[in-house]
Amino acid sequence: MREGNNDHSNLRGYIADCSGDIETTKRAFDKALEERSKENFVALFDLLSTGQISIIDKSEKFNAISQATLDFNKQSITEEDIENLRHYMLDMGFSGVVSLSDSKADYILSSENIDHPNIPFAIHSISKLFTEILVIRMIQEGILPKEALDKPIELSPSAIDAIPEGIRPQLLAQLERTTLRKVMLHQGGFRDCFANYTHAIEQALEKEETPPRITKPEDFLKYAESELTPLGPGEDHYSNLGLLLVGLTIHYHYQKRDPSMSYQDILNQYMIKPAKMETFSSERPVGARVNKNDRVAPHIVGGPAGGYWTTASDLSAFLKWVGDQYQNETFRELVHDCGKDFYNSDREEISYRGDISSSSAHVGIFLTNGITISIVSDKGDGEGGPEASVLYSIVLEHVLSQD
Repeated sequence: MREGNNDHSNLRGYIADCSGDIETTKRAFDKALEERSKENFVALFDLLSTGQISIIDKSEKFNAISQATLDFNKQSITEEDIENLRHYMLDMGFSGVVSLSDSKADYILSSENIDHPNIPFAIHSISKLFTEILVIRMIQEGILPKEALDKPIELSPSAIDAIPEGIRPQLLAQLERTTLRKVMLHQGGFRDCFANYTHAIEQALEKEETPPRITKPEDFLKYAESELTPLGPGEDHYSNLGLLLVGLTIHYHYQKRDPSMSYQDILNQYMIKPAKMETFSSERPVGARVNKNDRVAPHIVGGPAGGYWTTASDLSAFLKWVGDQYQNETFRELVHDCGKDFYNSDREEISYRGDISSSSAHVGIFLTNGITISIVSDKGDGEGGPEASVLYSIVLEHVLSQD
């Protein structure tokens, strides 16, 4: 169900699948469309639940349903909220795990096809949220000078050497023209490294060879795109390569204190362990959930720009830790100063999404009440957008909202 789909086939199929009488419903849909009969078309919706109608309204961008007012000051999640969420998950055919928490309790729900709710999933670009929060922690600890935010990114000699010779001059020149802050906001002009990396995995699998081995973030640089994106003041272009460079500059500055620490060591010491996350891995953990139709996904290794693996419950623990850190004045000021990639000041929300065509994730915490939402799914681009992000919006608009 996508905007601009003039043949209406997806909408027709969805209503029919939900109705319980597929062929009769399809004929009724075609008749209503042919006769341009509003009454006959509206009558089709009597076959659907409220949740299914809301999904159609959102994914088709009808905006016909009056939305509830979002209650960002709501203090607790109710049993009715959880029951409503179960219905929405079932109605949309959601596949994955949802973890919600408030100040009193944690709630975890999984689709019927998930054997255990604590199974790991890939979180894709949500890894960037970890990287950007780590920048803030490094400034707090005095490891990364705050003034570095408005200076060019610095890299270690080994990272510079890892950039392919053919593109090294232009990438290094671009680093001199931009700043760490701009790169964090995707305003650095850099492009991608993920597409070339996953293409290399696919080629290896086709040849029945071992997929590319990634042992440290620098290894992703060989897949960097040489092209740059010209940007005007305030313009941005989403960049995996840019956030990889942010992670590499964290490592560069930390090595001045302790050369023995890897990037993963730093991440573990300053974020993963304090947040009490039990599962967080750059490589796919044993038993992790993947979309069986995507043979590349199990081989994707995580780094500063994306690809880490964890559970919905661990993401909830991380978000609660971030909420605790936000009570610290320095942390809070830094979020306001350099966290615009993940911080919404109007809603007092820290959130991020990550997705590929075959799987998705979306997380958020509301800083006024501490309510967290963590959604992981083995479905990616679906009707109306990435599966996890569609459900995240539904949770906000129809579960955690004012009546």
